[in-house]
Amino acid sequence: GLLRSSIGPNDGLATVLSVLTITSAFLATALTSGSIVGDYSLIARESRWGIRPRSVVLSRFWVFGTLGAIQGAFAGVASLILRPGPIAIQSIPGWLLMVISLSLLNVASLALGLAVSAMSRAVEHAVFALMALSVSQVVLSGLLIPLGDADGAGDSILAGLSWLMPTRWAV
Repeated sequence: GLLRSSIGPNDGLATVLSVLTITSAFLATALTSGSIVGDYSLIARESRWGIRPRSVVLSRFWVFGTLGAIQGAFAGVASLILRPGPIAIQSIPGWLLMVISLSLLNVASLALGLAVSAMSRAVEHAVFALMALSVSQVVLSGLLIPLGDADGAGDSILAGLSWLMPTRWAV
Protein backbone atom coordinates (compact mmCIF):
# COMPACT_ATOMS: atom_id res chain seq x y z
CA GLY A 1 0.00 0.00 0.00
CA LEU A 2 0.94 3.61 0.45
CA LEU A 3 1.61 3.38 4.18
CA ARG A 4 4.98 3.59 5.84
CA SER A 5 6.19 0.35 7.33
CA SER A 6 7.22 0.20 10.97
CA ILE A 7 9.84 -2.45 10.22
CA GLY A 8 11.60 -0.80 7.26
CA PRO A 9 11.13 0.94 3.96
CA ASN A 10 7.99 0.26 1.95
CA ASP A 11 9.32 -1.63 -1.08
CA GLY A 12 5.96 -1.67 -2.88
CA LEU A 13 5.40 2.08 -2.65
CA ALA A 14 7.13 2.95 -5.94
CA THR A 15 5.16 0.27 -7.78
CA VAL A 16 1.81 1.45 -6.43
CA LEU A 17 2.64 5.10 -7.14
CA SER A 18 3.87 4.38 -10.64
CA VAL A 19 0.76 2.39 -11.54
CA LEU A 20 -1.57 5.05 -10.14
CA THR A 21 0.11 8.14 -11.54
CA ILE A 22 1.31 6.89 -14.92
CA THR A 23 -1.94 5.10 -15.75
CA SER A 24 -4.06 8.06 -14.71
CA ALA A 25 -1.91 10.51 -16.65
CA PHE A 26 -1.87 8.36 -19.77
CA LEU A 27 -5.63 7.79 -19.78
CA ALA A 28 -6.36 11.47 -19.23
CA THR A 29 -3.95 12.61 -21.94
CA ALA A 30 -5.31 10.04 -24.38
CA LEU A 31 -8.85 11.24 -23.70
CA THR A 32 -8.16 14.66 -25.20
CA SER A 33 -5.21 14.14 -27.54
CA GLY A 34 -7.40 13.87 -30.64
CA SER A 35 -10.14 16.24 -29.57
CA ILE A 36 -9.14 19.40 -31.39
CA VAL A 37 -7.11 18.04 -34.29
CA GLY A 38 -10.05 15.92 -35.42
CA ASP A 39 -12.39 18.90 -35.46
CA TYR A 40 -10.35 21.51 -37.36
CA SER A 41 -13.05 21.82 -40.02
CA LEU A 42 -15.72 22.32 -37.34
CA ILE A 43 -13.63 24.96 -35.56
CA ALA A 44 -12.95 26.74 -38.86
CA ARG A 45 -16.66 26.75 -39.70
CA GLU A 46 -17.56 28.08 -36.25
CA SER A 47 -14.91 30.79 -36.47
CA ARG A 48 -16.62 32.11 -39.62
CA TRP A 49 -19.71 32.64 -37.47
CA GLY A 50 -17.73 34.59 -34.87
CA ILE A 51 -16.96 31.83 -32.37
CA ARG A 52 -13.31 32.12 -31.45
CA PRO A 53 -11.16 28.96 -31.47
CA ARG A 54 -10.03 29.87 -27.96
CA SER A 55 -13.64 29.51 -26.77
CA VAL A 56 -13.89 26.04 -28.30
CA VAL A 57 -10.64 24.93 -26.63
CA LEU A 58 -11.65 26.36 -23.25
CA SER A 59 -15.09 24.77 -23.41
CA ARG A 60 -13.49 21.42 -24.14
CA PHE A 61 -11.06 21.96 -21.28
CA TRP A 62 -13.92 22.58 -18.85
CA VAL A 63 -15.93 19.57 -20.03
CA PHE A 64 -12.98 17.20 -20.14
CA GLY A 65 -11.48 18.71 -16.98
CA THR A 66 -14.62 17.93 -15.03
CA LEU A 67 -14.65 14.38 -16.37
CA GLY A 68 -10.93 14.02 -15.63
CA ALA A 69 -11.32 15.23 -12.06
CA ILE A 70 -14.11 12.70 -11.53
CA GLN A 71 -11.97 9.99 -13.17
CA GLY A 72 -9.04 10.84 -10.86
CA ALA A 73 -11.26 10.79 -7.79
CA PHE A 74 -12.67 7.42 -8.86
CA ALA A 75 -9.15 6.02 -9.38
CA GLY A 76 -8.10 7.28 -5.95
CA VAL A 77 -11.12 5.79 -4.21
CA ALA A 78 -10.77 2.50 -6.10
CA SER A 79 -7.10 2.21 -5.14
CA LEU A 80 -7.90 3.00 -1.51
CA ILE A 81 -10.40 0.15 -1.47
CA LEU A 82 -7.69 -2.24 -2.65
CA ARG A 83 -4.78 -0.97 -0.53
CA PRO A 84 -4.29 1.15 2.57
CA GLY A 85 -3.85 4.85 1.93
CA PRO A 86 -1.13 7.31 2.87
CA ILE A 87 -0.80 8.87 6.30
CA ALA A 88 -2.30 12.26 7.11
CA ILE A 89 -0.26 15.41 6.61
CA GLN A 90 -0.96 17.97 9.33
CA SER A 91 -4.76 17.96 9.64
CA ILE A 92 -5.62 16.77 6.10
CA PRO A 93 -6.46 13.05 5.84
CA GLY A 94 -4.14 11.06 3.60
CA TRP A 95 -6.95 9.56 1.54
CA LEU A 96 -8.25 13.05 0.71
CA LEU A 97 -4.78 14.19 -0.37
CA MET A 98 -4.47 11.19 -2.68
CA VAL A 99 -7.88 11.74 -4.28
CA ILE A 100 -7.16 15.45 -4.78
CA SER A 101 -3.69 14.83 -6.22
CA LEU A 102 -4.98 12.22 -8.69
CA SER A 103 -7.80 14.54 -9.74
CA LEU A 104 -5.36 17.40 -10.31
CA LEU A 105 -3.01 15.05 -12.17
CA ASN A 106 -5.82 14.14 -14.54
CA VAL A 107 -6.77 17.78 -15.13
CA ALA A 108 -3.13 18.70 -15.87
CA SER A 109 -2.75 15.69 -18.18
CA LEU A 110 -5.97 16.63 -19.97
CA ALA A 111 -4.56 20.10 -20.54
CA LEU A 112 -1.39 18.56 -22.02
CA GLY A 113 -3.51 16.37 -24.28
CA LEU A 114 -5.46 19.39 -25.49
CA ALA A 115 -2.22 21.26 -26.14
CA VAL A 116 -0.89 18.32 -28.16
CA SER A 117 -4.13 18.19 -30.11
CA ALA A 118 -4.12 21.93 -30.78
CA MET A 119 -0.51 21.88 -32.03
CA SER A 120 -0.94 18.83 -34.27
CA ARG A 121 -2.01 19.06 -37.89
CA ALA A 122 -3.18 15.45 -38.24
CA VAL A 123 -4.36 12.71 -35.91
CA GLU A 124 -1.22 10.70 -36.73
CA HIS A 125 0.96 13.55 -35.45
CA ALA A 126 -1.13 13.78 -32.28
CA VAL A 127 -0.72 10.05 -31.63
CA PHE A 128 3.06 10.27 -32.08
CA ALA A 129 3.23 13.28 -29.75
CA LEU A 130 1.04 11.43 -27.24
CA MET A 131 3.46 8.50 -27.19
CA ALA A 132 6.48 10.79 -26.78
CA LEU A 133 4.72 12.64 -23.97
CA SER A 134 3.74 9.38 -22.26
CA VAL A 135 7.29 8.04 -22.37
CA SER A 136 8.67 11.30 -21.00
CA GLN A 137 6.13 11.24 -18.18
CA VAL A 138 7.18 7.71 -17.25
CA VAL A 139 10.90 8.47 -17.37
CA LEU A 140 10.65 11.85 -15.65
CA SER A 141 8.20 10.81 -12.92
CA GLY A 142 11.10 10.20 -10.54
CA LEU A 143 10.12 6.59 -9.88
CA LEU A 144 12.35 4.83 -12.42
CA ILE A 145 15.31 7.21 -12.40
CA PRO A 146 16.16 8.95 -9.12
CA LEU A 147 15.83 12.67 -9.80
CA GLY A 148 16.07 14.13 -6.30
CA ASP A 149 19.83 14.77 -6.11
CA ALA A 150 21.50 16.27 -9.16
CA ASP A 151 25.11 15.08 -9.34
CA GLY A 152 26.09 16.28 -12.80
CA ALA A 153 24.90 18.44 -15.67
CA GLY A 154 22.80 15.64 -17.17
CA ASP A 155 21.14 14.92 -13.84
CA SER A 156 20.44 18.62 -13.34
CA ILE A 157 18.78 18.88 -16.75
CA LEU A 158 16.66 15.77 -16.11
CA ALA A 159 15.69 17.01 -12.65
CA GLY A 160 14.68 20.39 -14.09
CA LEU A 161 12.70 18.83 -16.96
CA SER A 162 10.93 16.49 -14.56
CA TRP A 163 9.14 19.39 -12.91
CA LEU A 164 7.36 20.09 -16.22
CA MET A 165 5.63 16.71 -16.04
CA PRO A 166 2.36 16.27 -14.13
CA THR A 167 3.40 12.78 -13.00
CA ARG A 168 6.39 14.25 -11.14
CA TRP A 169 4.12 16.65 -9.28
CA ALA A 170 1.66 13.87 -8.47
CA VAL A 171 4.40 11.57 -7.15
